[in-house]
Amino acid sequence: MEDAETVAGRDPEECVTVVVDLEGAVRAVSLAVDWRRKIDPRRLHVNVQTAVNAAAVQAMSRKMDDGVLQGVAQRSTGGTSGSLDETPISVGDAQRLLDAAFADLEQFSRRLEAVAGHTVSLDSAGGHVSGAARRGQVVQLSIDTNWATAARDSEIESELLEVLRRLQDDSSASEFSSGPSSSAIDEVNALLGDPQRLLRRLGL
Repeated sequence: MEDAETVAGRDPEECVTVVVDLEGAVRAVSLAVDWRRKIDPRRLHVNVQTAVNAAAVQAMSRKMDDGVLQGVAQRSTGGTSGSLDETPISVGDAQRLLDAAFADLEQFSRRLEAVAGHTVSLDSAGGHVSGAARRGQVVQLSIDTNWATAARDSEIESELLEVLRRLQDDSSASEFSSGPSSSAIDEVNALLGDPQRLLRRLGL
């Protein structure tokens, strides 16, 4: 079920498998054929939430490993290529650039807080699964026990997948995942990342 672009998380009893991509977005939910013999259907929501969290940890670990390998590769090849801007700048220009960057950063923080502080709650279209999420993370999940006891596994999987995806989409700050970015912020980061070039451009 996993491939180079996905990872899977499971509960300790291995009743539930949740597959996510490397950004942590849920792609599939599957139940073990004998899950009802392993756990009480009243506990299914706990196992699902455990599997979701395990998958998120796996995705984060994979991204960190990939980032380390990418950094090693860049260092071994001398970093990124391209000509560097050596255009002289005045102290006044530098101050205006910093002011613009701080203003952009403040705006980013306000927008992020508006999304990150909000808890989303919703029900599946079938009405048997409900949940809540904050910052893209599932914080509460409930499943109709009578339905889970008698429904086909494929029906349960479908409603779980629907709810988990919608919770992530509606509560995620994915548009902010790459961090604050603007022309001013990017230029400041580039300058601070190369202090010697910054001093040359300032004429020092």
